[in-house]
Amino acid sequence: MTAEELEAKLGAGIVARFAVANYPCTDPSRFVNMGVSKSGIPAWVNTAVASADLCIGLGTIFPHMSSGYSGGCKIVLPGVCNHATVEEFHARECFSENRPGDEDCPMRKDMEGFVMENKLLDFIVNVVTTREGAVVKCVCGHPVEAHRTALPATRAIYGVRASRKYPIVVAVTYPKDCDFWQTLMGTAPAVNILEEGGTLILVSACPEGIGCHPMLADYCAMDVATLLDDVRAKRLKDRNAGGQAVLFNRLKQAYSIALVSDGISDEMATAMGMRKYPALQAAVAVELQ
Repeated sequence: MTAEELEAKLGAGIVARFAVANYPCTDPSRFVNMGVSKSGIPAWVNTAVASADLCIGLGTIFPHMSSGYSGGCKIVLPGVCNHATVEEFHARECFSENRPGDEDCPMRKDMEGFVMENKLLDFIVNVVTTREGAVVKCVCGHPVEAHRTALPATRAIYGVRASRKYPIVVAVTYPKDCDFWQTLMGTAPAVNILEEGGTLILVSACPEGIGCHPMLADYCAMDVATLLDDVRAKRLKDRNAGGQAVLFNRLKQAYSIALVSDGISDEMATAMGMRKYPALQAAVAVELQ
């Protein structure tokens, strides 16, 4: 991050008073190998965290498609790990059953077990916010126990009870709409109320296009079996994107996907297996026919 970005993120006062460990995740000298998690994720942890006498994790808690919820131990694994750990973390999302709102999903249990067994996190300060960023709950304490006390408030804000499933579901992914990578976060909760064979309409601005994983578009055009085999065999240039593409391509096997976005071209959307519309009303009108 640039100096300006650090001040925007942390505040000028914090940056002026404290040393900030701001390292590229590709610099091997800044990470130490702490072993592997029970599922086999290699943990290359930032040396500033691994050598700290006391580690306090800050974060927000909301439903997360690969770890049930954000927050807690996720700030360490993969939060402060190098690119190899992050890549393996996202690649493994397609090998286990993880879903938003499940605090007992395999990925969360795996990362919590590793972080706590290796004593990498002592204390957390996590907040639950509205979509507009207003804080509605703050929890402090044990990285796992305090995290769990925030989940009822998280579910109250982000959860909606549905009495049935629907043939068409519209998923507006704001504020996770800067690129298509972030947009994918909106698919997991939406399909919970979508009928088998139904249509999911994604509405996302995507001003940064496909995002920082340009291979994602190519992988989303592949068949699931071939892509999954390539992810498992580590043949892909970007296994991060490969793991996400597997999840998206599985959705396309069960549902029809439509997209309303100014940031993704018609050609790219078609290649990725989506129908592109210029506006939400146009998408709804056609899909209702």
